[in-house]
Amino acid sequence: MKKADYIKLSGYLFGIVGLIHLGRVFLGWPLILGGFLIPAWASFLAGLILWYLAYASMKLK
Repeated sequence: MKKADYIKLSGYLFGIVGLIHLGRVFLGWPLILGGFLIPAWASFLAGLILWYLAYASMKLK
């Protein structure tokens, strides 16, 4: 796989996972890991970071 294709694929994956995290916040989906409820603000922060990573990887080309 070429480096440019790998970076683009990484950007798409970051974007999809970020969208899922932000969807969890706005749609009220619970996230329980090991019996602990993850707060919505953590998913919001993760979603923003992942969207930034997606944007940055798309700009690298």
